[in-house]
Amino acid sequence: MAFRAKIVQLNEKCCKSKSTIRRLILVDRETNKIIDLPTVYIARQKSSAAFNTQCAILRDLSFYYEFCWSNKAKNKNWVPPHDRLRSSPVTEPFTAGEIDNLERWCMYKSNNLPRGKKQKKGSTISIGSSNARLSNIKNFFIWLIREFVFSNNACLEQVQQRESLKKEVERIFKDKIKTSRSAPVSKSLCRSEIIQIQKQLNMKTSSPCQTRDTLIKRLSFSTGLRPGELLKLKTTDLISDLSLNGSMMFIIKVSKINNDSSETRTVEPHVKTISGYVAIGKNLYYSILSYIENERRHSIENCSLPKETPYIFVNHKGDHVGKPISQRNLNRLFRSNNCISKVITPVVARHTHFTELAEKADAAGKTIENIQQILEQRGRWVTGSSMIAKYTYRKIMKDTFDLVQSRDTELDNHE
Repeated sequence: MAFRAKIVQLNEKCCKSKSTIRRLILVDRETNKIIDLPTVYIARQKSSAAFNTQCAILRDLSFYYEFCWSNKAKNKNWVPPHDRLRSSPVTEPFTAGEIDNLERWCMYKSNNLPRGKKQKKGSTISIGSSNARLSNIKNFFIWLIREFVFSNNACLEQVQQRESLKKEVERIFKDKIKTSRSAPVSKSLCRSEIIQIQKQLNMKTSSPCQTRDTLIKRLSFSTGLRPGELLKLKTTDLISDLSLNGSMMFIIKVSKINNDSSETRTVEPHVKTISGYVAIGKNLYYSILSYIENERRHSIENCSLPKETPYIFVNHKGDHVGKPISQRNLNRLFRSNNCISKVITPVVARHTHFTELAEKADAAGKTIENIQQILEQRGRWVTGSSMIAKYTYRKIMKDTFDLVQSRDTELDNHE
């Protein structure tokens, strides 16, 4: 069953810069009217967020509105929590029973919501996804309280009531957001598996699609770029420059650009990264350059409606020839033509690269501080990320084992 609320994208032309601004609105399918509160919330609070982040928030709020419409259908006198909050600001928006039902509602997939029917096995989602829905709904209500509860010329008592109401909303949602065991770090491939993949990637390709897929895999295993970074790479991001010792150095520029005006994909790839530069090998650089000048150029010029795109990797067949590939295309190409038994994803390739890089730095005699600096520059993690420590954990364990072994040997000799 389709949701009654649907997400609609509007493209607005900016007069000054002549660029296109993409806006999202939530529309009621039955009345064909805009659902104002979620639309205003996204415009005011999340306009600078990535396009697919805005879509995800509106989808979660659609779950909430579907919950309200379902209850309204059962009881015509029932008042939705957001309307209750605006009409009677001193009243808590949710009753104990309503928040329990909302928690249960957020646990199901969109095509199998608990509308009084028997649930199928496997119809629920992960705890992490359910928590994300509840968190987005909670943030929406916190915004509602801030915007509509005693917002104009409030006295001290009203301000205190508003803050108390916010704390109460945070408390009831906190009780419903489950604690889940964090997912383990994706395992990297072993040396023999890496060799098998490298042999496959060094084979000659017979089609533009194979050439593109091989380049993406080589780039992923050689640089550890995130999926969104791979999809967002532009032709202008390839840089060749002289290094300090006079030899040529080949670099890829990684940029974090949310709500990119040149983005034509329905779902904008998510780039959760710090901008920076990543060095690549000479052969890989010229292979990408050859792909841009030949296979990519041919597909763009020979599609039904030729239109230039700044992104490197494009489709070479189907209805979207010449247009940039999507996240789904990326996941599919990593799963196809797999020469090993393990499932390979862009995340596995990223972890494999940094595990291998840390091991090579250790073998070269680098200290833990040196290894961490190398990983930090190449991985571009946010400040405080624990990922660097996870990659150097094996080095620390090895050094600890050597010290303990040395101590035990000394004690044995004294005996």
